Amino acid sequence: MEGTTADWREIAHFYALALLGALACGALWWASEGPLVQMAVGVLYMWTPGLATLLLRARKPDADKPDLGLSLGRLPWLLVGLLGPLAFYLLLLGWGLLLPGVTWAPQAEALLVRLADQLDAAQLDAARAQLSALPAPPWLLGLAGLVPGAFLNAPAALGEELGWRGYLHGALAPLGAARRAAITGLCWGLWHAPLILQGYNFPDSPRLGVLVMIAGCTALSPLMGALRQRSGSLWAPVLFHGGLNAGGQVALTALDGNGLVVHPLGLLGILAALSLGLLLWASGRGAGDSAHRADPPAHR
Repeated sequence: MEGTTADWREIAHFYALALLGALACGALWWASEGPLVQMAVGVLYMWTPGLATLLLRARKPDADKPDLGLSLGRLPWLLVGLLGPLAFYLLLLGWGLLLPGVTWAPQAEALLVRLADQLDAAQLDAARAQLSALPAPPWLLGLAGLVPGAFLNAPAALGEELGWRGYLHGALAPLGAARRAAITGLCWGLWHAPLILQGYNFPDSPRLGVLVMIAGCTALSPLMGALRQRSGSLWAPVLFHGGLNAGGQVALTALDGNGLVVHPLGLLGILAALSLGLLLWASGRGAGDSAHRADPPAHR
């Protein structure tokens, strides 16, 4: 249930649990070997906000359990959440073509250059042959895979969204949409730090990458919060999050530039998120500010 003021003590408990889980998973990631093990640790990492949410919720009496938005809500907005990543990546690529220092590399030339530091000559030749055998440029295949990727990634994305757009969405509601989005974005971005500092997402600049990740998540937060509010459901941001993760290589295979710029949560991703968020905000004003309507009734 949402109160008239934010329960900062409970919010601190939630975030402490999520961070402790992230630190533990970060240690497992550091100690793990092999992509399959790291993938499993990554899924567990994504579920730490969800597990923190479920733990806090289990301790409450039924009358006080928060609504996490697990009903389907407004179905048209689920479609927006599903197709939103396509708009996001098209905007990201568009910004990439406009910014100085970023060049178009449709055959994944920039990716091969980055792989040269990680693979030996035989592995690099094999990677080059695999890319050449693809029926279409990798970035285009990436865009085509966003919709199925959203569903495939939804179980892992649900773990994060239970915390950010589930628990925090209700717990921070008394602050208003703008402050709720800002605080959620800061919490979301900082929570990634144990992996970012190990070179995840920004291997060339892990320390600066933490700040960029916080900025990227803060830029995405109003958009994700609006999807949650308008749909009345957690599933719209879950699908958007899943599709966003599925397309992680789209920009990295289509654009040549600094990783802090071309990564989906780097500068281009920030610009794309702000652009898409502005479009969503403008459509809400045109529809009579429907973003502020109450959520539809939901089964808890």
